Amino acid sequence: MCPRIKNLTSTLQLSNAYTTKTPVAQVPKTKLIKSAYIHFMKDNYQIIKQSNPQLKGVGQIGKKAGEVWRTLSEEQKKPYQEKALRDKMLSEFEEKKKRNKNKL
Repeated sequence: MCPRIKNLTSTLQLSNAYTTKTPVAQVPKTKLIKSAYIHFMKDNYQIIKQSNPQLKGVGQIGKKAGEVWRTLSEEQKKPYQEKALRDKMLSEFEEKKKRNKNKL
């Protein structure tokens, strides 16, 4: 075998070694903190969709939900704001717990 071809085949074997897929470590996903509006949408999406059958798609229903959200009083928004605050506090607690665990 010609030395040039031999070098070429060994180079190809090396390049294949570098391109093989190796399993990537599973990184746990961080939980996103939901806002008060997101909690409102979760609870009222189907109601808005059923009461407005002319709306097609998530975008149009989301716009309508935004209009409804803006018309709510602070008292009506309070349960959703409490849920959002609870999510935020829980997320901060888990993050702090994770940092303390990594220190050990």
